[in-house]
Order: sequence, then structure tokens, then C-alpha cells
Amino acid sequence: IPLRRAKAAAAPPPLAPAVPPPPAPPGGARWAVVIGVDRYESRQVPPLRYSVRDAEALHEFLVGPGGFKGDHVVLLTDRSERKPTLRNIKWALGTFLTRSAKKDDTVLVFFAGHGVPEVDPRGVERDGLSKYLAPADVDPDDLYSTGLPMDELQTIFQRIEAERMVVLLDACYSGTAGGRTFTSLKARTRAAHVDDLFLERLARSKGRAIVTASRPSELSLEVPELGHGLFTYYLLQGLRGDL
Repeated sequence: IPLRRAKAAAAPPPLAPAVPPPPAPPGGARWAVVIGVDRYESRQVPPLRYSVRDAEALHEFLVGPGGFKGDHVVLLTDRSERKPTLRNIKWALGTFLTRSAKKDDTVLVFFAGHGVPEVDPRGVERDGLSKYLAPADVDPDDLYSTGLPMDELQTIFQRIEAERMVVLLDACYSGTAGGRTFTSLKARTRAAHVDDLFLERLARSKGRAIVTASRPSELSLEVPELGHGLFTYYLLQGLRGDL
């Protein structure tokens, strides 16, 4: 609104316009679980190079410019006090978030590490494959009891009361060499036609958004020139406003 010309010489000069405050975040608190796995206990699982760096960089952003309170973010990596084992991951997702996040809160879940397919013994998957996220203590010969099934992830998320949840997965499930995936001992054939039905199920609940590094049959790549997984590098660039 243009300032009107002062009618009297004694009128004080106009004040400089105030800098508008940043937009207020959605109502409620913000919570996050950030997971990165490079080194696996089993020698049969190929190590990764940048998953931990990805998780640490995102954690640094969240508790800094992202405005998350430090005690509202759980970090599980090879270098953190709590390691990214199956038990700790289930505690962070199914206990910490369930007890902490309320209806009006916002939840962010990030996982960088291996995804792995296995022949579906139930016969309910269109592509014939069950999918898992691989904790640090995963056993390639016993994914059912040592991996985190994507179907169980859906059950865990249903326990969380928050109606706004974003899930970021820098992993893939094709079993093809060269990315953040491997083939289980139970399914040595590579999965050439992995479909995304499991992601559709994961996103069915109200307010759930799932963002993955690649399509189900593609690779999630690590790029030495970037020092990060390709997906997470550009995710961080976008969050920082550098794109």
C-alpha cells in the first residue's frame, strides 16, 4: 500500500518496511527418523559408501535450517550411538514415533541402504516378490526374521497417529548389482519386473507421501563425484534451495 504524503512538516518520517516473517509451519510438532546403513554384519551383503553420509547430511539439515528439535529426531547409522539394527529401527518407527507424534504433527522417515527382493511364498504379490529394507544385522538367508518387510512397514505406519507423513527411501529392490540392492540367497534370480504395488499399499493411509530414489525395477545409485546417493544429493540441494 503506497504511503500517503505527510500533511505537516512535523510528521515523523515513515518507518522502513519490516521484513516479512517466514511462513509458519503446519500446526503441531515435527518428528523424524533418519537411517543410514553402509556396513552390514554379513559378509554376503555388499557394503555401501554413502548411505551414512546421506543420513548424517539430512539429519544436519533437519536440526539446523529445517527447524526440527534435536530430541525430536532419531538418527540411526553405523556411527551413531544407536546402530541401525532391526530392533532399533523397529523401536524408532514403531515405538518412538508412535508414542511421540500426535494427530496434528508431521513425521519424516528417511532410509538409505539396501533394499532386497525375495520370492513371495504367499503368492499375493503381482511380481512374485516380497520386498525388504535391510538393517545392519540382516541375514541374506533369513530375510523374514532379520529384514524389515515393506508390508510390516505399512503396519508400523498405521500405528502412528500423525496425519502428515513423508517417507523417503534411497534404496531399490531389483537385486541388480551396482545399486543399493542385492539378491537374497533364497532368490538368486534377479528381479527384472518389480512392480510398485507395495508402494501403493504403503501410501494408502491418509496424509502419507512416499518418495523413492527410483522406480521399483531401477537402481538407486551412489555417485563418487557427488559423495552421496544420487537421490539424496538432489534432495538436499532442493531442501537448501540450491536448485
